[in-house]
Amino acid sequence: MKHINVLVLFLTLFTSNAYAWSRMGEAEVQIRDGVVCFTVTKNEFERSDDGILRFHGYILSQFENGRSWSNVWWFAIEKSVPWKRGDCIPYGEIPKGAKLDMRANVPEKAPLLKKSVMYGLNFNVTGGSAPTISYGIKFCLKQDDAGALVVKKVRNSCDESGTEAP
Repeated sequence: MKHINVLVLFLTLFTSNAYAWSRMGEAEVQIRDGVVCFTVTKNEFERSDDGILRFHGYILSQFENGRSWSNVWWFAIEKSVPWKRGDCIPYGEIPKGAKLDMRANVPEKAPLLKKSVMYGLNFNVTGGSAPTISYGIKFCLKQDDAGALVVKKVRNSCDESGTEAP
C-alpha cells in the first residue's frame, strides 16, 4: 500500500495540469486623458514572441469593509483579440473588434471607480514564451496635490505607502 501512495504522489506531481505551473504576470493601471485603463507591463510584452498577446477578458474587484472582495465589472469575449504594446483597455469598455461572450453575464454599465478603495484587477491573456495565463495588480485611485487622479500600486490597503504606478 505504501508503494501505491508513493506512485500516486509521483504521478500527481509530474502529470499535473500545465496551468499549475503557470506564472502570474504583472498588470498595469494607467490614466490616459483622465480615463483609467488597463494593460500589462513592458516586460510582459517583451516575453511575447512577436510582441503581441491575445486578450480574452478581465475581472475588476474591490475590497469591501476590510473583509472580502466583490466583483465590480467584468467581461469575457468570444474570440481573443490581438493586443500589442501601447494598447490600454479603458475601464468599462471592451476592445475594438471584440464580441462579448453573453454567458459571462456582463453588467450593462460599469460603475464609477472610487478614490481610496482598493481594487484588484485580473485578466486573461495568451501568447509569449512563458506559460502565463493571468495578469494582476492591486491598486487604489488617489488625488495628487494638484488635484489630478493618480494610480497607486498597493499590496494590502490604500493607506500603506506604496508606489505610484506609471
